Amino acid sequence: MSHPAGDFNHDGVYNIVDLTDAIARVFSGGAGPFCQDEADSNGDAVFNIVDVTFNISRIFAGGAAPVCGTTGN
Repeated sequence: MSHPAGDFNHDGVYNIVDLTDAIARVFSGGAGPFCQDEADSNGDAVFNIVDVTFNISRIFAGGAAPVCGTTGN
């Protein structure tokens, strides 16, 4: 199965569940992403609050499509 960029929970679908999992990680120490590169929605090789805001923009406002990071993880 192919996993899209932004697929924080690695279930093969990029959707609001990925956003909520990412928010939980950033704000309350929730579980980490299955794959760091998939979680890195804006492709800057770091998973952080910027990826959460990127996902909010994509899901709710039609923002740019996610791109995989390049950390190698």
